Amino acid sequence: MNNTQISSELKDLTDRIEAIERKLDLILFKLDGSVIKNCDKMGTHIDFVNSVYTTVKVPLNYISNKIQRIINPSGLPHELPLIDNYNKPEIEHI
Repeated sequence: MNNTQISSELKDLTDRIEAIERKLDLILFKLDGSVIKNCDKMGTHIDFVNSVYTTVKVPLNYISNKIQRIINPSGLPHELPLIDNYNKPEIEHI
């Protein structure tokens, strides 16, 4: 290999690294700008839905059991399932 070929290969490699860095910067910009923000909003929404479900679970169980007794008098009452508390995963900021 001569110096011209080595120089050309180094330039190509440098150009590829710069392109990768630009793409990585764009990914980080999008991640910080919208993805994390939207994940936080979704976490807030999930917390809201869980609190509403916890509030209406008992009345819904009561109504459901009354209807079940009318439809199937010999059946056992059915309980609505519990929802585990939503734990937000920690997102590491770089």
